[in-house]
Amino acid sequence: LKYVSFPTQTLFKSSKVIPVMLTGKLLHKRSYPWIEYVEALGITLGVAVFLMSTEHAKKHGARPHSDADSVVGVLILAVY
Repeated sequence: LKYVSFPTQTLFKSSKVIPVMLTGKLLHKRSYPWIEYVEALGITLGVAVFLMSTEHAKKHGARPHSDADSVVGVLILAVY
C-alpha cells in the first residue's frame, strides 16, 4: 500500500485479531476466555508502543510518518 507507511500497516495487521474476536462473539456466539482478549489487546498495544518509539528514535527519514499516511490509506486498511 503506497498510501500508508510501513509502521501503520504493521499496526493494523497486528490488531486484526480484535475485530475477528468481536465478530465471532457477536455474530457467531463464540466465547473466548478473557485472557485471549487481554492477549489481543497486549499484542496491539505492544506493537503500537514499539512502532511509535522507533519512529521517535529515527531522526528525519526519507518519508516522514506524517507525510506517508493519508486518510484514504488508513480507511482502506480499516475496511480491509
